[in-house]
Amino acid sequence: SKVLNNKNEGENRLYLKAVDANGISASKEIKLTVDNTEPILTVTKSSTEEDGTIYIGKVSEFKIAGNARDTNYSFVEYSDDGTSWKNFSENAAWTFVYTPDETEEITVFFRSVDKAGNRSQTIEKKIVSEIETKVIPVVNQKLDKM
Repeated sequence: SKVLNNKNEGENRLYLKAVDANGISASKEIKLTVDNTEPILTVTKSSTEEDGTIYIGKVSEFKIAGNARDTNYSFVEYSDDGTSWKNFSENAAWTFVYTPDETEEITVFFRSVDKAGNRSQTIEKKIVSEIETKVIPVVNQKLDKM
């Protein structure tokens, strides 16, 4: 066994040769890819975004789009708490669909992961949805006895 210290980024070739007691040999070339570079994730700025906060009105769904760049790209994931992550796209050009169910303010986190397990910087987007609710006035009247 031998420890290899070659840490050159990219594709590397490893040549192996085995010889038995009779002098018969076999050889094999193995390609090994070293990837220590984190992927790059971008999120397209929304037309309703201001200082990192996206304001949306009365909509049934809202889309956030972006791109991930890496030679060994794998997937994009999101989190609504910054700790539990869910894979939602294996496409480098991705779209996240958010469906508000009431007036709320949430923060969604995005990051991309490559095949080596490197993660991009996390991008945080705050979403404020302002869904109109109907207000039914209640009239409280006192009736006088006649």
